[in-house]
Amino acid sequence: RASPRAVVMAWKSVLALAALAADVRAVVPGMALKGRGLARVDLRLTSRLRGGARVPQANVEVPHYPWLGLPGNRSWGFDKIPPKPSLAAVNPKIGQVSSARQWPLNLIELVHWTPLVPLVLASASVLTHRDFWLKEFGMQEWRLLMLLLSPIIQFAGGLGAVTMHIYEGWIVAPFKNPLKESVDILQYNNAWLRAVAYRLLFTVQCAGMNMVTLALLDFGEKGTPFAVGLAIGAVILSYIGDQNAKPHLAVGWAQPFGKGSGPAPIFPLSYYTLVPFVLSGVVNGLAYWKVGSAHGCPWALAAPLVFGLGGSLEGLIAESFFNQWLHGVAFLIVNVGAVLQWMAYEKIASNGA
Repeated sequence: RASPRAVVMAWKSVLALAALAADVRAVVPGMALKGRGLARVDLRLTSRLRGGARVPQANVEVPHYPWLGLPGNRSWGFDKIPPKPSLAAVNPKIGQVSSARQWPLNLIELVHWTPLVPLVLASASVLTHRDFWLKEFGMQEWRLLMLLLSPIIQFAGGLGAVTMHIYEGWIVAPFKNPLKESVDILQYNNAWLRAVAYRLLFTVQCAGMNMVTLALLDFGEKGTPFAVGLAIGAVILSYIGDQNAKPHLAVGWAQPFGKGSGPAPIFPLSYYTLVPFVLSGVVNGLAYWKVGSAHGCPWALAAPLVFGLGGSLEGLIAESFFNQWLHGVAFLIVNVGAVLQWMAYEKIASNGA
């Protein structure tokens, strides 16, 4: 015999399933799903907003709930969703829709991963020339560790943005905020996800730049604790600062929702994230220039400058014109910056040996 407690638990489970069924509605199946054991399912999810209102989300054909995903009934890494309809509202003369095809998107995805190679080589260069760097750092091993790890931290900082791109199908497109209105991810990108990804990207990049600065510059016995504290404080402030204190930057040359719709917002960053990043970048550039110049490699400054150029092109141009080729070119420039960083480490160590 079932105990009263078991009966109560079973009844609560039934009520929970009933509540779930009210929020997951099966609709007419679309394309047939291929593969053994896969049913033809098309789910429409609904989300509750304040006041109890229900906002229908995009229909996505998936093999099984709750593992919803894009691009749909086949999701190999090279499969991409079709161009988002919102791209057609942007100036058609630039070719936003035509550039959002599968093979350009696969190339764009590839160049987001390739910086890992030169950045790992940069770390390997530090390890290979550790005797030179230890001598340069006054035998302070913690500075060697900072320089060794910084390229990997730089790459790790971009993983938040990569996650956002995977979620969006690797298409840069006009975005809407799901906290304010219904957003069909098959038509628009997610503005709130973009803000979160930018916050993570700039915070971790700030940490990576500060690690390089602490390694390359000698602040002295008394100045080092202050410099380390300031660097750590900048990263913490970048992450925990008030995210509503944004400058609301926008560019007038792009009309993401059609002619007359207004300028495209860019860099959804808080002052608390943006200011530490900019200041850290300036000091980082000075560190590259000082150490590079001291060892016959003044062009080492080009590495952080080219990194910044690629990131600026993506944030200012690609994500306001919404042209996929511009997105790819921007990250090719980031790849060049990574190669220059590796070459600078090699050149400085070779000249100083």
